[in-house]
Amino acid sequence: MGTRGVGAGVGPSATRWGSSLDVGGGTAVLTRLAQDRRRDLVYHIVEPQKGMLRYARAYGEIHQAHAEDLPFEHGSVQMIMVGEALHHFVDPKIAFAEFARVLVPGGGLFIFEFDPSRTMGRFMATGERLLGEPGHFFTPDILAVMAREAGFLPNLKTRGWKYVLLGRRELTS
Repeated sequence: MGTRGVGAGVGPSATRWGSSLDVGGGTAVLTRLAQDRRRDLVYHIVEPQKGMLRYARAYGEIHQAHAEDLPFEHGSVQMIMVGEALHHFVDPKIAFAEFARVLVPGGGLFIFEFDPSRTMGRFMATGERLLGEPGHFFTPDILAVMAREAGFLPNLKTRGWKYVLLGRRELTS
């Protein structure tokens, strides 16, 4: 599940919604993949590091902010994408609560991450921690539980040491 596989996962989900957040979007890699499928959507790239946003300007509206405090109104977004960034968030549980807050009922969630229970995933997690990053790596099953607790209906797709969590915000939350 390299970049091409992620693009295939983002594309079909993005085609069903009108606006999208790329949270922890850095240089807008997921936004660019989604735009390959739908150039007519409104894309927002959310990233706390100003320097990273400089590269994202060409791909959507940029917002310097943290995942735990998204600058969007309640129920104002249809899709959230997080690509290899969740482990950098200061508090992933608060970020999930923010995702649920800003997503419309039935809104989509796409998270691409590394599985720390696999050899390469453990290597990545160890490296991130040695570099001083928060290093919040979760196994697919634990991330699915976190998503459920935040009001999402999760579906996991795994391949080797990487995985995707596709979720829908529950209609009743």
